[in-house]
Amino acid sequence: MKVYKLSSEQLNKSISRIFLRTISLCILALVIGLYISLRNGTVSILTFAMVIILIAIVLTLSIQKGLKKQKESLLSYELIILENSIVKKQLNFPTIGIEYNSILSVEEIPNKGLIIKAKDENKTIGIPYYLTDYDEVKNVLSKYADIDIKKSTNTSLIKVLQYALPISVILAVIIVITSNNKYLITVSYTHLRAHETSAH
Repeated sequence: MKVYKLSSEQLNKSISRIFLRTISLCILALVIGLYISLRNGTVSILTFAMVIILIAIVLTLSIQKGLKKQKESLLSYELIILENSIVKKQLNFPTIGIEYNSILSVEEIPNKGLIIKAKDENKTIGIPYYLTDYDEVKNVLSKYADIDIKKSTNTSLIKVLQYALPISVILAVIIVITSNNKYLITVSYTHLRAHETSAH
């Protein structure tokens, strides 16, 4: 039996890239909103600045919270190679075991990792590319199934979130710049906050 875990160094780099990419997109959305508002002159700079600060704070805290939970879950990831099977354990996820003779296929997505599919459709194990001794695990699996190289087609929740958040920012900004009603501004902010909370 051998237990493999994810590389904390590579995981930190991956999380940092996601955070920076998401924040950058959100800042871009805010800049677009600022440009539109100043061009139309529909809202004072002071009011808009206050809304921008509130939105920026909510986005930063929400993104950090979501990524922290994701990191905790990934750090608990364990891949166990046994004599007759491979087992994956992870916080907040059910333990999955697949016997070697029941492996249906093994796919590798460049810069993503491996996907092991069993004959039982309910059993699938994902192996991130930053698993320690990744190549060693890959060699073990190659004894039981051919490894097919696939292009990335699956969109992760975090990746969707990277684009969903800036869109939410733009929508909130549009609502604000088209109305000087302070109650509408409050509702816009509250709606965005609720969206961020539910997303994580």
